[in-house]
Amino acid sequence: MSNPTAILVAVLTLAALWCIWRYFPVWRFNGEVIRLHQWPSWRLVYKQEKLRHGIDAAMRLHGLARLEALIALVPGSSGRVETWRLSSEIVATGLPEALPWADLMLDQWGQGDQVLKGVRLALKRKLATEDFRMKIFQRLVPWLTADESRCKALPETLLLLDPDWALRVLTQSDVLTPKSPIFKSVCEALRKHGHQFSADQYRDWMRYLEGFPDDYSKTQSYLEILKAAMIHDRADTEKRLWVMIRRKDGWCARQAAEFLLESHGQPLPRDKILTQVERDGPASLSDVHRTVWLVDMGYVYPVIECAGLADYFERDEADRWPEVIEALRLVGANHNADMLQAAAALFGPNGPSLNKTERHQQQISMGSQFPDLVEKLVENHPAGKEDVDLLILIYLLEKEALA
Repeated sequence: MSNPTAILVAVLTLAALWCIWRYFPVWRFNGEVIRLHQWPSWRLVYKQEKLRHGIDAAMRLHGLARLEALIALVPGSSGRVETWRLSSEIVATGLPEALPWADLMLDQWGQGDQVLKGVRLALKRKLATEDFRMKIFQRLVPWLTADESRCKALPETLLLLDPDWALRVLTQSDVLTPKSPIFKSVCEALRKHGHQFSADQYRDWMRYLEGFPDDYSKTQSYLEILKAAMIHDRADTEKRLWVMIRRKDGWCARQAAEFLLESHGQPLPRDKILTQVERDGPASLSDVHRTVWLVDMGYVYPVIECAGLADYFERDEADRWPEVIEALRLVGANHNADMLQAAAALFGPNGPSLNKTERHQQQISMGSQFPDLVEKLVENHPAGKEDVDLLILIYLLEKEALA
């Protein structure tokens, strides 16, 4: 038989160890006592906080002293966000002495984004010396044609460093070509800096890019070319934009519609309409803008972006559900209107109440089956194939911009 005393000692020892693990204080963090069992998860948080304070202290210094203080933090750095900040701030000193560290970050483009952010910060703060500007420019140029080059900010950063030299580099045949992985970024940066190309160049690029209708990257480049070509032939460009919009291929179609709206001086739905509602109320909207507001903030936001259809009737937006259904039909989102109508029919022949509290009581009376019924309704419903955001934009284009 086991010795009862030995068993008791073992039990008491385990209990004592458990109490130490559970309750023994090992640190105080922002006024909160950290127990031993919490320490493994808090250790990284503490190291990140320590690094953040170290960076903040270094930033109060100037010149070479700042750089040396930041470099001293590198060995103990941890945590993605603060480590990225440290990398950027080292480059942002704008000193030639920071270049070896930039070289390490650029190795295999491991922290290329942080290098570019640091360069832009150095320029914005007016800390970049001429020697730094020239040498970092030379280090960045090779990445324009490297296979790993995937940083959208690279062309823009080169233009900020040295506009004249950047223009020469960015317009070279091996960079300014639709075959380049950063062609869109190059064109966008040049367009924003006021550079224009001939109509013949645009037509050549468009003909090439039209051959890849299912390639997302090339479609993005094609859209960027259309934005730049608008000044040469507006009618032809708008026709091409409408082809993209009518294809309804997700992001690119929405971007094309948004650009077309902006080119006609029309605001995007949430840029102006929501602001007007918050300031003057829904009654201040025109019929077209009220329809857009009902679909966007009465359906897209609560159903598609937030809670889903099962929880929709628990929200304030459902106070207007009959108007929302009508608005969905006006913009052409008939499948979504049908789905919302079918969900409302689950409440009975009169549908859900227009009062949130009463709707809540109606749902309680239906028991726990309501979410399951809605889930079955949504499953495989064709509403999921409709791009309601795009339909809103098309509705605005047809009713206002092109009216």
